[in-house]
Amino acid sequence: MSVYAFTFDFIQVKDNDTILLITLISAFVGAYLGNKLLKKTTLTFFKWFVTIFMITIALLMIFGFID
Repeated sequence: MSVYAFTFDFIQVKDNDTILLITLISAFVGAYLGNKLLKKTTLTFFKWFVTIFMITIALLMIFGFID
């Protein structure tokens, strides 16, 4: 973290303050909702979800929809 703190260009942050704020709020909302939803999710469902998601992404890449 200290490397990023000393080499980060803070001038560009001022140009993208709206995007940064939206991203920050989205991260907190996503973490909150994820915490609530994952308490109700079983490990078996999560494994199947990840498997189906990975197969879908692989097929989309094979057929050229994703670079």
